[in-house]
Amino acid sequence: MSFYAYARAGDARYQERFGLDFEEFAVGQRFRHRPGVTLTQQDNLDEALDTINAAMLHYDANYAAQTTWKKPLMVSTITLQRVIGMASRTFGRKKSILSFAEIALTGPLFGGDTLYSESEITAVRDGGDDHGVVTVVSRGVTPEGREVTKITYDVAVYKRGKHPDEAGRAPAPAAEEERFMLYSKLSDGTLVEHYGIFFEDARAGETFVHYPRRTFYRDEAVEHAWRSFEVNPQYHDQSWIARHQDGKQRIQEPWLVSAATAATTRTFGRVVANLGWTDIQLPTPVYAGDTTEAESTIVDKRESKSRPSEGILTVDTRAYNQRRELVLSYRRNLLVYRRTAETPYARAGYAPQPQRAAAPAAAPRPAAVAGAPDVGLSRVLLFTPGNRPDRFAKAAATGADALILDLEDAVSAAGKDEARTILIEHFRAGHRRGLGPRQVCGLRVNNIHTSAGVRDLEALGSSGVKPDFIVLPKVETAAEAAMYARLLPGIALVPSIESARGLEAATAIANADPLVVALAFGGADLSVDLRAELAWEPLAYGRARVVQAAATAGIAVFDVPHVVLGDERGLREDAARAKAMGFTAKLAIHPNQVPPILQVFTPTAAEIERATGILAAYEAAGGNVVEYQGKMVEGPIVKAAQQVLARASSL
Repeated sequence: MSFYAYARAGDARYQERFGLDFEEFAVGQRFRHRPGVTLTQQDNLDEALDTINAAMLHYDANYAAQTTWKKPLMVSTITLQRVIGMASRTFGRKKSILSFAEIALTGPLFGGDTLYSESEITAVRDGGDDHGVVTVVSRGVTPEGREVTKITYDVAVYKRGKHPDEAGRAPAPAAEEERFMLYSKLSDGTLVEHYGIFFEDARAGETFVHYPRRTFYRDEAVEHAWRSFEVNPQYHDQSWIARHQDGKQRIQEPWLVSAATAATTRTFGRVVANLGWTDIQLPTPVYAGDTTEAESTIVDKRESKSRPSEGILTVDTRAYNQRRELVLSYRRNLLVYRRTAETPYARAGYAPQPQRAAAPAAAPRPAAVAGAPDVGLSRVLLFTPGNRPDRFAKAAATGADALILDLEDAVSAAGKDEARTILIEHFRAGHRRGLGPRQVCGLRVNNIHTSAGVRDLEALGSSGVKPDFIVLPKVETAAEAAMYARLLPGIALVPSIESARGLEAATAIANADPLVVALAFGGADLSVDLRAELAWEPLAYGRARVVQAAATAGIAVFDVPHVVLGDERGLREDAARAKAMGFTAKLAIHPNQVPPILQVFTPTAAEIERATGILAAYEAAGGNVVEYQGKMVEGPIVKAAQQVLARASSL
């Protein structure tokens, strides 16, 4: 039964169960253990200090720099412990490790490296009444497949029904359902461990008893209290605890919530996001020495209107101590991957590559929400505070091509929730009313790495509203833009490049998804990140990089706002230089900035006339190089003329 991750513990009740019985092991079996772990230099230092390791190669960077390795080498005992520990999901029913025949260190490992464990069974033999002996070769490998260690050892594994948890009673029957399989099988027969159920596999009313249980220790309680800045003496002051709590060390409540939540991840390991806890109750204190067991009941499941790749589960979790007293209960909403979704599992080596039907031809890059003009054709985009609905109509009246209703810089932290509610209602009510036929209206959200940004994304997804576009601030990776495209399908995206990291990744960001229709240059924040003056010359390189990145994707690119209000001359010069560099539009922060920017970025009659003449001369020459107004005309000049006329016709 061990190839299934659950045993039946009652009607619609399942007990998590890991590890194979001795009878399930066979010579030639290969396992890929998951998850892996990325090691750090802090891990290296902690291991060396905890074991009083005097080899300075592991923690003295100055010394290590003089060696062949050039940097601190990971302590070999870390590799040993992690490789064996990461294999415990398959060998979770072991009685003990009997011997190590060899622990070979076959390659170097450094801080920042990711380590995975793989195992092969080379021999099995009987070991006595309650166990058999399995000979295992476990390898530590990097994601690229580079081996760093090879460990050969004998492990005693309990026979079926002989494990102490089962001794003396009939073993619980396996939940032999495909959704509960402990492994996925690769084409070569290798078994890949996996965690968790997909959205389709979850059923309302089912309860899962989580494993393993969790014992809380006094030293851990003190450590977690101090690391949380918890000064209350009941969590760490041993003298106070002796006087007022009969020496009973109380476990900090947030840590209890954390431990119980972590216990659920064996079943809810396919979660995209935890959307938060509600109704948290703590009826009984937990003290050092107590052992808790958590269980979860799926209360409800529902489709996600905005995220076709995920669904939402409502889950109630309860934790009990060893006396079966309830110590914690809460409810959560979880965003969970669908089985058929594009997930990271196969790409990261956590699952076989899915067998999919041939994909349809790639769709063309969308202009914006269906029925709306293309924000990429804008010449000027005007920011308006999202908490000032009285200004929305006034902003539209300026004639700006695009209105950006702002949830980020224009709104204080205290006002973001109110502004979010205002904007959701604005877009739900039909935001295109009051706009001109060529105007678009979108919003700027907060960065996804902030709590406000997470709430923005959830509100947009759950409400189903469709702004014409979304400006994504401070984007630093293509994955951020791709995530928005996946979670908010059909909405045009404008990532803003505002940091050195974002500048470095600008080309990848521009090409992250067809829904990315433009890039914005966030010069103010970038100047701070670069320690540069907010002026044209210091930011010229950054501007050029963003223009080049947009050009590789064939998308529009918007220049940073002119921050000096009332400076029309400086604004015109700034806009003209941006246009000459390749920017297709400029952002504005005041209604008075709209007319000058429109004038600069609108093709003039002379420009249209010249472009028309260039194309006519080129056509008359049969597509060959030709002279026009004293200048040679060839491919690039022709393309530039075509762009001028295309822009003029779009207006």
